[in-house]
Amino acid sequence: MNYKPLLPLASLLQARRESLLASWVKSEPTGAKAAAGKSRKPKKSIFYSEDFFKVFFPLSGNTKKKTQAVLTPKPMQAAAQAFLDGHPLVFEFLWDLLLQMRAEVAACIPALPRLKQTGVAEAWDAYWLQGCAALFRALLQTGDQTLQARNRVNSVLFHTVQSLASEPDLNVLLEKIVAHTAELLHAKPVYLFWALQPGPENHTGLPRLILRASSLSGGCGEYSLAFGEGPIGQAATQGKADLVNEYKLQSRKIPFLSEFDQLLIVPIVFSGEVLGVMVAAQKYPTKGFGPEDLELLVVFMNQTAATLKTVMLYHHQTEAAAVLEEKNRILEEQADTILIKKAQLEVVNEIGQQINSSLDLPEVLALLTRHTAESIGVDRTIVWLMNDKKTGLEAVAAYGFPKQQLNRLQIFLPDVRKTRFFQALFERHAVEVTAEEDHAFFQSHLEALGVVKTLLVVPLLLQQQAIGLLTVDDTREAHPFLEDEVTLISAVANQATLAIENARLYQQVKEQAITDVMTGLYNHRYFQLRFAEEFSNCKRYRNAMSVIMMDIDFFKHYNDTYGHIAGDLALREIAQLTKASVRENDILARYGGEEFVIVLPMTNTEGATIVAERIRQAVYNCKFLGDFNLPQVAITVSLGIAGYSSDHVKCETLLREADQALYQAKENGRNRVVVHPESASADAADEPAPSA
Repeated sequence: MNYKPLLPLASLLQARRESLLASWVKSEPTGAKAAAGKSRKPKKSIFYSEDFFKVFFPLSGNTKKKTQAVLTPKPMQAAAQAFLDGHPLVFEFLWDLLLQMRAEVAACIPALPRLKQTGVAEAWDAYWLQGCAALFRALLQTGDQTLQARNRVNSVLFHTVQSLASEPDLNVLLEKIVAHTAELLHAKPVYLFWALQPGPENHTGLPRLILRASSLSGGCGEYSLAFGEGPIGQAATQGKADLVNEYKLQSRKIPFLSEFDQLLIVPIVFSGEVLGVMVAAQKYPTKGFGPEDLELLVVFMNQTAATLKTVMLYHHQTEAAAVLEEKNRILEEQADTILIKKAQLEVVNEIGQQINSSLDLPEVLALLTRHTAESIGVDRTIVWLMNDKKTGLEAVAAYGFPKQQLNRLQIFLPDVRKTRFFQALFERHAVEVTAEEDHAFFQSHLEALGVVKTLLVVPLLLQQQAIGLLTVDDTREAHPFLEDEVTLISAVANQATLAIENARLYQQVKEQAITDVMTGLYNHRYFQLRFAEEFSNCKRYRNAMSVIMMDIDFFKHYNDTYGHIAGDLALREIAQLTKASVRENDILARYGGEEFVIVLPMTNTEGATIVAERIRQAVYNCKFLGDFNLPQVAITVSLGIAGYSSDHVKCETLLREADQALYQAKENGRNRVVVHPESASADAADEPAPSA
């Protein structure tokens, strides 16, 4: 037999029995007092007192008559529940329990035989049996009433669930369930929270409860809460029903439930899946919810859960069919798109192969601008690259725009950060711009472009950092760019960025191999190669050529006085002054230490002297700062010049003569220019000497 439902009753009887035993032991005399009391009249037993019957069988009416005994409500309901659950042996169990308790009490009371003389034991048995009879009558009466009430409820639930099963619309079904719940419980309002898993309608990443239906005439507003939040969220998490009392006293309340005293909360569960939570609210002093209401709502929600799940599946299937149809349509569109993308990829691949076939930066840029213009049928493309200081953009290559005018296209970034033109640079996506939108910007910075109707600006991104822009426009007519064209040009720009960076890296490596790290001039090794080539050309074409050797005066003393850091700064400054004094095609190199060498093609010694004096004067006029707390000091240089003649068979001879002239300049007092005496100034250059 399942005794579990009777445990509350058994525990109550056990506790009352122990209380009585404890009271008896305290009142019973012991030792000498007990022996002395044998001759006296026995003390009235506690079992005969009113306290016993008040504790064991609370009486109604006159307690002295002890005519009727009834159990308190909670144990009686527990026993009745056990009876209704199909355990007819409950009475046998209760009878055995009462007899066992009586036997245990009798065994624990030594004076019980003595009490028989007074008739107390007989009275005890009589009243005990009266109590048992009253208990059984109460059980039968309560069980019968409860069974009748349950049958009525089951009938209502059956017809209610049948009416719900014929409703295919989920929203209407939810409204009906809420209305029937309010009718069954005689409660208003009733709310239904619907479980919403993470998905298109729930972007939080966690399941939430959404207020979906209400019994109020005005409908329900928008409200949601997370699983586990408050008693309603906890019911969804745990899948357990709950009767919440004094809800309005809780610290965290749902706003529209804050005035209610009681909440009846029942999750709607189907095969372990929480579909939602039904909530009924009640205010005092109206009749509050009881356990029977909670049980009723649990049964109703369990029976409606299957109907809800069926309608949900129907809706999912309907939606799935619609989604499938939509997917078929999308697939057809995608098939067309794939063909377009395939053609675009072929174009991008072809352009990528072209621009990646070269490591020469000017050639890469020329290929990029031409192929981009031809691929979408525009007549002008321009590549803009960030300058070394990251302060602006410079146009470095163009198709459909005069190369000699590129230097007119320079943009200083702080002036134009808020223009749409530079959204592409700072927001890293293509932007279509019209001259009307950024009229002031076009007038001040892009006037050299002439008429601009529609300009597409695409960023050149390297590791998500913009290194420049690719602009595309058509001067012939307004050309609104299609999405496919923007995608194509963006893909080409990505290919171009890698090609540009590869060409830049190649150029840097190439320059590092031939450049002196300290001064940025050609190093000694590369100078020897270039000097030999220039000397060979000079011999072949009988051109004039001069060599200048330059040395910094007292540079060791300067280093020792002001430190090597100051010396390094002086070397760099003199290198830049010298570079600014010669032509672009002249060969300038650091020969070693503080010595520099300059090769001047197509220049005789007279022209070389003018260049040397220009360099000497520039260095002399420059003031060098040794350290933070040292005064500015002057540095001088000595220069020796040698000119090519037909007598020079080897380039080393010409270089040696320039070095001898440098030595002579130092011997003559430094800070001067000396021409080697054997250099023939009559060997005129093919072009005029540079002006001073």
